[in-house]
Amino acid sequence: DALPIWTVIPLVLHGGSGLSAGQFRGAIDAGIAKINVATDLFVSAGRCVAEAAVSGTRGYGDLIRAAETSFSERCGYYLDLFGSTGKGRRR
Repeated sequence: DALPIWTVIPLVLHGGSGLSAGQFRGAIDAGIAKINVATDLFVSAGRCVAEAAVSGTRGYGDLIRAAETSFSERCGYYLDLFGSTGKGRRR
């Protein structure tokens, strides 16, 4: 009997930004092993930086921290959604 393709070749979902939680879960259940969501991360970080700038934050370091915080929070969201939280190897 042949093995399902995703057990041999990891499948990647390109362009995952904008999918619903249910669509992500369905893709993972169907064998997707890697999901690309960079556009969502960049848009979220840009929004946070713009909000920081409008609120009066003008320092470069403060704007960078706003982007870093956004990335960290959004990545945490995706790790939880994809069921990957706590599953990485520790060095």
